[in-house]
Amino acid sequence: MTLTALSGVASRQVFLAGSIHDALSGRAPWTQPSILLRFQAAPQRPLALRLRHHLPTGLYAFYGDPRSALPVLAAPDTLDLELVVSAPRYATATVPISLTEADLQLVEPTREVEGQTVALARRPALPLLLDVLLAPLPLVLVGRVVRADDPSVAVVGASIAVTAPSPAGPVVSNPLGAYTLPDLPVAEEITLQVTAAGFSTLTLTRRLDYRRPVNEQHFHLTT
Repeated sequence: MTLTALSGVASRQVFLAGSIHDALSGRAPWTQPSILLRFQAAPQRPLALRLRHHLPTGLYAFYGDPRSALPVLAAPDTLDLELVVSAPRYATATVPISLTEADLQLVEPTREVEGQTVALARRPALPLLLDVLLAPLPLVLVGRVVRADDPSVAVVGASIAVTAPSPAGPVVSNPLGAYTLPDLPVAEEITLQVTAAGFSTLTLTRRLDYRRPVNEQHFHLTT
């Protein structure tokens, strides 16, 4: 390795790395996340580090110069930061980070390269590994409740509710048979129950599509 190449490597170190995934699927978020590392105390300015993020895998890394990008602390001081990850149709995740004197210790071992002694600055306790799960925002379910034997006839006053994995609703269908059920449980699947006077109770399981903030489900009731 040449002195020039070694100098470039020595001036970079990853300080914080991890992955950002969808909390339900375990895969990378389907929308582009914004990743910010900032000071907790006001003013909450960003830390002067570079960021690399690979969207298909969700992997990210903050890196910089080991000598100048982070302070050297004296006990009992701490460096209090927070990682803020946001993405469209997800709840923002804010993760506090507190680094101590031991975490930020700076060492400069030397190495002989081409007959010259070169100092390789490093923070040996870093990188800190931190994975973040983003929870999708609750969806809205809309649709109509109609007679199974004649879908042109609306069922008025039907009760529509989520029974699992946690309850939501009920809401009641209007004179057109239409309903809107907001704030669904954040889950891959939900169980719905529809009841109306003079009709059999209908129970079904619906898989939710989080790529669409509003999902649609129609119900056909039998007498």
